[in-house]
Amino acid sequence: MTRRNFLNRFGGGLGGLALANMLHAESDTGLHHPAKAKRVIYLFQSGGPSQIDLFDHKPRLTQETGKELP
Repeated sequence: MTRRNFLNRFGGGLGGLALANMLHAESDTGLHHPAKAKRVIYLFQSGGPSQIDLFDHKPRLTQETGKELP
C-alpha cells in the first residue's frame, strides 16, 4: 500500500465519521412542526430513452452555421 493510497482511504474514512457525527447531532433537535402525513406514495421510475434514441439529425444546421438567426 502506497502512502498516497493510505492517506486517501484514511481521509475518506475520517470524513465519513465526521459526517455521521454531524447528522447525529442534527437528528437530536427534533421536528420543527408535527408531521401531518399518514401515507406516502413513492414512485421510482428509472430509465428513459437513451440520448442516442432522442438524437434528431438536422442536416440544414450545417448549411446555416455562421449565419444570423431569423
